[in-house]
Amino acid sequence: TSCIVLLRPSSYKSTMIQMIGRGLRTVDPAEYPDIIKKDCIVLDFGTASLIHGSLEQSVDLDD
Repeated sequence: TSCIVLLRPSSYKSTMIQMIGRGLRTVDPAEYPDIIKKDCIVLDFGTASLIHGSLEQSVDLDD
């Protein structure tokens, strides 16, 4: 399980999505054969999800 901890607010929703996306990156099985990523826990202490909404909501990066 991966974990992303957001400790600061983000001004843009695209920045928040990019930070969370780092936890969702795939792992090269040739380099790390014993690691299988299935999920990612996101802990938001920086209020980004309060400002921009949760990721379960539809994403419009033009906002």
